[in-house]
Amino acid sequence: MLDELIADIRASGGGRETSMRLDTAIHRAIYRCTHNRYLETTLDHYYNLSLRIWYLFLEQLPEVDHEDQSR
Repeated sequence: MLDELIADIRASGGGRETSMRLDTAIHRAIYRCTHNRYLETTLDHYYNLSLRIWYLFLEQLPEVDHEDQSR
């Protein structure tokens, strides 16, 4: 699961919508790694609420680079 996510990040062409899709996938993958359905559901709920705000201001925000450039 995480290896596929890393491959998606490296293959992404950038762009705000792609970055938001990857950001969502990263958060949800981390939530799944807790192996706690209650925590996962709660975090997912709050993340969905925050996404509403993100999408209102998406065009005004700088792009996010999810790939670590320090390697």
